[in-house]
Amino acid sequence: MFPTLADTLGSSVPGGQGPALKMIERCAAGTGHVNAGMARDKAIAAPGTPDEVTEIKAELAMKLLLIAGRELSGKTLGIVGYGRIGRETARRAHLGFGMKIVVHNRSVVPEDDLDQLSAEQVDDIDHLLGQSDFVSLHCRANADNHHLIDALRLNKMKPDGYLINIAGSELVDEEALADALWYGTIAGAGLDATPSMCDRIRGCENVVLLPCTGSRSQQARAAMSAPS
Repeated sequence: MFPTLADTLGSSVPGGQGPALKMIERCAAGTGHVNAGMARDKAIAAPGTPDEVTEIKAELAMKLLLIAGRELSGKTLGIVGYGRIGRETARRAHLGFGMKIVVHNRSVVPEDDLDQLSAEQVDDIDHLLGQSDFVSLHCRANADNHHLIDALRLNKMKPDGYLINIAGSELVDEEALADALWYGTIAGAGLDATPSMCDRIRGCENVVLLPCTGSRSQQARAAMSAPS
């Protein structure tokens, strides 16, 4: 089965009750569209295509950083989720613009990986929010991270800080973000928007919105569609 980006598959997947369905594959980095328990119970693979979108997603994050914040040199970038895309974003920011990198990750990042970019890992995400000029989200958009960035955490960001999100709208409480943008709790945001994004954010002058362009390049789509 090859669902579209708009499809969310729960326990009632067509054909999911029988033995014919072996794999659910989508041209995207994540697998949040598939009910994990259902896939596990029925031994259905839901691999996604994370490797093929690493470069373009990191470039997208940098694009939003540049457009939203403009001045990057010497600023602190907080990376939430230090997987493939988070690492590539950090590498571009540090080596290209001299940004200081602070990392929050669910597991310990090897010292060698941190040392390559003079990066610091912190255990407390609130500490990262308070010291970062830019916060870029790269963690998984799943139930555990639903509204990871809410009103309380937006209030812990710097008043001149920017939130960058290319990882999924589920990570951010959009109503709280709209309040933070309207009332100047933070300076601005750069978002890879979805069609369902709340209208109050769309009306803000201090937000940069891209139309869910995360993997939409000819090169990336060709790689995602190629047989493994």
